[in-house]
Amino acid sequence: MNDAMTQDSSVRILFVDDEEYILNSLKRSFSQADYDILTADSGKMGLEILEKQPVDVVISDFKMPEMNGLQFLGQVREKHPHALRAFLSGYVDQLAVIKALTNGIATVYFPKPWDDTELKVSIDHILQIQKALKEKKLIELMDSASNLPTLPAMYQKFSQAISTGASLGQIANLVSEDAVVTARILQISNSAFFGRGQTASIEQAIMILGLDTVKNIILTIALAADLQIAPEKMQNFEKIIKHSSLVNKYFLLIYRMAFGRPVRPENTSLCITHDIGKIVLLQYFPERFQSMLDFQAKNPHLGFYQCESELGYGETAHTQIGGYLLDLWNLPKLAVEVAMLHHDANHKNHINRDTLKVVHLTNELINLLALNPEVKEIEESNLDKNLLQELKLKPDRIDFLIPNIKKDLIGL
Repeated sequence: MNDAMTQDSSVRILFVDDEEYILNSLKRSFSQADYDILTADSGKMGLEILEKQPVDVVISDFKMPEMNGLQFLGQVREKHPHALRAFLSGYVDQLAVIKALTNGIATVYFPKPWDDTELKVSIDHILQIQKALKEKKLIELMDSASNLPTLPAMYQKFSQAISTGASLGQIANLVSEDAVVTARILQISNSAFFGRGQTASIEQAIMILGLDTVKNIILTIALAADLQIAPEKMQNFEKIIKHSSLVNKYFLLIYRMAFGRPVRPENTSLCITHDIGKIVLLQYFPERFQSMLDFQAKNPHLGFYQCESELGYGETAHTQIGGYLLDLWNLPKLAVEVAMLHHDANHKNHINRDTLKVVHLTNELINLLALNPEVKEIEESNLDKNLLQELKLKPDRIDFLIPNIKKDLIGL
């Protein structure tokens, strides 16, 4: 069985299922949608279709005779890595599904029976991500990295505890299960920046830092553990984490200066993950990461992102990689946008333009002072003055922060 419903749109979706009535139902569901719909009743036929024409999204049943959905989408990934892959199935083998999603064989799992509207919205969302992240080159790059990191289990447990209304004591007990995380949280809460005095209580430390900050500390530490960062890479890993923490610290200050109010509680740790794409490069593409550092050493006036552009990696820069990974982890869309667009304050597609402008300004300021420590006043630098005007920030207010930023940059 091979059926195509031609629409005006160039977006093409292939549904693969061994049940004809399922395929007929899907065709009816999408009869008014602006897609080209292809159907196949076996994995073999699905592969034959893919050999003849490009497809944007492949959605397959899980349990099929001869070639099951796992085998089929595995071959799709190998032979047609640009196509987004998903399961639509009533068969639930939780372990197999988790393995498929973890290994990147599929991006998402849709259960049967499905809701037409929800399925269409979800597919639209997948396609929007595909367009925003320049999918074909990016997915090919990400698919070449086996075993991309999943969202760390400790982070998931902590997030679930918050969402279910766990008490502070219960959350503290959860954190205390990991000695490394506990020590790091206590270290940060006792730092001079928070200025609340010394504490050995994890409960007090969580109160000082706030749940969102603790959650993102857990994310970075657990990610390092899960990735098993080699000792020779640890110095660069630590630099990325310290830079992200520094950007987050001054983002909170500059946001308040610009708008006269604090950042919304759920956004207080937005910048902690903004450079996570660099961590992916460091771990999975070390030669490319090192080539950036080598090029930057020869061109010390250029930042990492500028080096990527100069060397032709614009469409698969660390920003795109970071956005891809955070979206894969289903983190808030604003966190995804901050990762993707923190070097592009004027991008038309971002959700919260004001927030992103402050992130961009803060990141550029930190990078500027790291590359040009002799700068004492913003007026004598190449920092975007138009952006300062848009945020109604006078240069001398930013100048006030420069000595503290330079002090924080020591050793970075």
